[in-house]
Amino acid sequence: MRPRFHRCLAGAALLALAVAPACISGGEATSPEETFRIFAPGDRYDVVIGVVKTASFSFEARGFAPVELAPGCDAMPVFFTLYDGIPEASSSLFTYQLMQGRAAGSCTGIAVRGYRPEYPGNVFQSECAPFAWDPKRWHKFEVAWDGGEIRTSVDGAQVFEGHFFANEAPLIAAMGWPPVTSCGNTGAVGLEYRRWTLEKP
Repeated sequence: MRPRFHRCLAGAALLALAVAPACISGGEATSPEETFRIFAPGDRYDVVIGVVKTASFSFEARGFAPVELAPGCDAMPVFFTLYDGIPEASSSLFTYQLMQGRAAGSCTGIAVRGYRPEYPGNVFQSECAPFAWDPKRWHKFEVAWDGGEIRTSVDGAQVFEGHFFANEAPLIAAMGWPPVTSCGNTGAVGLEYRRWTLEKP
């Protein structure tokens, strides 16, 4: 059976409402246990979280191609975005992206990029950590935030920690293609996702 997936609307106004996943599909809503796949640019699944100052969001994903690419627009594909529904990072109160680093000679592991308006250049965190991607393995990712701290773990090991002040924005967890794509901010077709979980205190 072909897994169900959602193709999301790109309109910032709809996302900013934060009242329901901003996705459309011919089937039923994807549940945490279902597997969905990115078939085309723009495909993703949004989970509306709301204003939550302390929580963690975890999911499993696979299909990450380990082949290195020449540095360029497709060498750092985004596969997860935690944001406030405003796609443009420079206008957003909070945006946090996980990327697969495939840029030869630069980043060939996992990368994180966080945006907040009160930081110079809007970027509060931009790092790359070594990681061995296995395209057949389900890698587990967790993004946890508490007050002004945010942490990312992969396969049970913490790889990033950053400070961003306290969160006051209604958040959306977007698995798949990023809400806005540009050079250096594209997604990846072929990724599969499953077992997403939101935990609140």
